[in-house]
Amino acid sequence: MQRHLGSDGLFVFWLIFVLMALSLLTVVPMWLIDLNDEQQLCGASMSCASNVVLTLPFTVGTGLMLRGTYPENFGSSLLLPEADPDDDDAS
Repeated sequence: MQRHLGSDGLFVFWLIFVLMALSLLTVVPMWLIDLNDEQQLCGASMSCASNVVLTLPFTVGTGLMLRGTYPENFGSSLLLPEADPDDDDAS
């Protein structure tokens, strides 16, 4: 637990990530139930679809920032993985 919540930055990243993920977990089912937004399950000011569209990038971005805070991931990329020069199995 100390590794994941050992600093204020990590705690905040985890908190934001969990809250955003919970928000998506509550909004996506409402969106799937009411695709046309006739019942306004997410409120009158914004449709469920726009909630998902606005929340998803922030959730993914927070997850990526959270991933980048751990020392084993410094300087790495999910999109452009490079071969590790210390890895003997790399060909």
